[in-house]
Amino acid sequence: MMRTFAHALLLAGLLTFLTVPVADAHRSGCHRWHSCPSDHGTYVCSDTGHCSQCSDNDYCKNQQPRSQKEPSQKQKLNSPNKSDRR
Repeated sequence: MMRTFAHALLLAGLLTFLTVPVADAHRSGCHRWHSCPSDHGTYVCSDTGHCSQCSDNDYCKNQQPRSQKEPSQKQKLNSPNKSDRR
């Protein structure tokens, strides 16, 4: 009886030990800094100003933060062309 309990306790400890690093690794690195695409859509890549693994979007261009003066993709799409004005 005592041997079975010891084996169960050892197995539970090993399973806990083996699963913790996987969960910890996912929360660290690029996900912490939002410098890579979100796995679950909970943030926009580069919304904190870190663009190392982000494609071009409102915050980054060529994996670099956009300057405040540079228009984003949405602004370019929504702005009227000068040729359209009469």
